[in-house]
Amino acid sequence: MTYRSKVDIGLAMGVGVGLALGWGAAFIAISRGIVYGWPLLLVVVGVVTVVFPVRYRITETELIVRSGVLRKRILLDSIEEV
Repeated sequence: MTYRSKVDIGLAMGVGVGLALGWGAAFIAISRGIVYGWPLLLVVVGVVTVVFPVRYRITETELIVRSGVLRKRILLDSIEEV
């Protein structure tokens, strides 16, 4: 069974505004020929690909947590408390 992560509206708005400002700053810097524009754009894209979306999948033996392109497998027997 797969579950999506519950998202707090305030946190989502804060992250969204931060990403929008990062995108805007990167594109303005790139359009003006400023050197740090490309690294800033790479950081913003990196954050998006690592953070979104977060999903949880439970199998017979493990919990699989996916956050963007990252994946973590946790054996159900190793979970001691919730």
